[in-house]
Amino acid sequence: MIERAPLLLLLLILTVEVFAQEKLVAVKVGEFDESAETLEKFRNQTTSFLLKLRNSPDSVRGFIAIYALKDSKQTELHGIAKSLIGQNEDLEDRVRLSMPGWLYHPEFKKTEFWLIPSGVKDPYERYVLDLTCPTFGLFGSDVVRKTDKKLPFTAFVTGAGSAGVTFAWGIKGGTIIAGEGTPAITVKPSRNAKQVTAMVKLGGLPPLARCLDQLTYTTKIVP
Repeated sequence: MIERAPLLLLLLILTVEVFAQEKLVAVKVGEFDESAETLEKFRNQTTSFLLKLRNSPDSVRGFIAIYALKDSKQTELHGIAKSLIGQNEDLEDRVRLSMPGWLYHPEFKKTEFWLIPSGVKDPYERYVLDLTCPTFGLFGSDVVRKTDKKLPFTAFVTGAGSAGVTFAWGIKGGTIIAGEGTPAITVKPSRNAKQVTAMVKLGGLPPLARCLDQLTYTTKIVP
């Protein structure tokens, strides 16, 4: 039979261990705003982050989630971080670097530096989204006679990402008389118009894919 004192001691030890495990979390130790800060600042922050990682227990790993509005800037930041990590060979196996083109959260606006203790999950999983853009085109007549009172314009959207797409039309030099909100419209030219320009803007495209979402087409009117 286990005596009361040893039993209480055992329960106390187990409680402390569970509490300690619950307190282990990933810690964000820095951020970089590419819209307001320089590349030199990014280099300094990355270097400082690697120093913090080196001074942490060997079981701690690092994670750098890079964000930049433009793909070219994201690639540049990735290259700088990869180069600095490569200069610290003892840390290469302990640092994970996000790949250009991937987001780790849809609301990211800054690059983030994380220290992650052993046994702790990453602060978030990679944000996976179908970023494939559809094929998008706009057609009409190149030239029409002044006697033509109905001008057709047709937009087409095909392929991945095309489901649920909406169409918002704008017309200069005429008025839509049929098809508003659909892929195909009919336009009545304004009196004395020498050309009619149709503009269509797509809605409902993958928000993070930066797809082409607007096209224009101009029809000339001749006597």
